[in-house]
Amino acid sequence: MRFYLKGSLLFNLLLFAIISLLFFTSLGYGQKDKFVPLVILTPAMIMTLFCLLGEFFPKFLRRVNINLVSPGGGDAETESLFSKTGRLVGRKGFLIVTGWLFGFYLLAFLVGFLIAIPVAILLFLKVFANYGWFKSLTMTAATWAIIYVVFELLLRFELFRGILFGEIVVF
Repeated sequence: MRFYLKGSLLFNLLLFAIISLLFFTSLGYGQKDKFVPLVILTPAMIMTLFCLLGEFFPKFLRRVNINLVSPGGGDAETESLFSKTGRLVGRKGFLIVTGWLFGFYLLAFLVGFLIAIPVAILLFLKVFANYGWFKSLTMTAATWAIIYVVFELLLRFELFRGILFGEIVVF
């Protein structure tokens, strides 16, 4: 039996090596200095390990596959959904994604990130991904709570509040 190196395996190995190097380098930083890199690099390292594990055991990767567009997961389902609806194909897909991003930027500029993030996530999950109310609200609340705890409480970093709440005063 011959073993062939796939491009995705090489990419994941390179990515894991870079993340590991950054992770272990940041352990040598001061107590306050290493907090942010470790918060970012720890989940990145875990997700890269999942990808590497999936390279050797594809059944494992299919079992933990999470897909916002098709809740059942799987590449064939996603491909068929995109080709059936045509929502993310060509110019129309570009305009849809651009519209979502522009809407989020405008909302964040007006009301700030703490309001814009949950509104954008809830709208995306209900309108675009067609999730039910319970799942949409649960995922929105969990995402907002993680962002709030990490930035506002742990890092003590005040996110942009929006021009409607006096973040930018013109006069």
